[in-house]
Amino acid sequence: MARRTNVTLAATLVVALAIAGWFGYRYVEHRDADQTNAQAVSAARQAMKNFMEVNQSTLDRDLQRVADAATGDFKSEFERDRAQLKKAYTEKKVQAHGDVLDAAVDTKGSDDDSVRVLLVVDQNVKSGPTPQLRHYRIQVDMAADGDRWLVSSLSFVS
Repeated sequence: MARRTNVTLAATLVVALAIAGWFGYRYVEHRDADQTNAQAVSAARQAMKNFMEVNQSTLDRDLQRVADAATGDFKSEFERDRAQLKKAYTEKKVQAHGDVLDAAVDTKGSDDDSVRVLLVVDQNVKSGPTPQLRHYRIQVDMAADGDRWLVSSLSFVS
């Protein structure tokens, strides 16, 4: 009888340790994913703020900040259109200020080295006598590049 009790206790202990190990692993996995997502969202917020900011006195620097936070298709498209953007901003004397109102991770579009972030952004634009407030919903795919997150694609969501 004592032997059966010892075997039962040992088996119960093994099962309890296995369950505790599994829950511990899942906790660490979720904590790491939350940290990754938070870093990607923070980078996306800053990238969209940079993307929405236009100031004539710092235009080259403003455009460079966008390029520095870009990779992949988005970087290629931006670099291709950069000179035209600069010309249009200069000719129309565009001044713009952007505010990211909210941002969240789209978990269905995310994995270990890419995170899809959905943002709500307001942009105040002045290029004439009357400033305009514009509202945007933007989806950005962020790609891990070492310890940084870069914008790999950007699309406006209707």
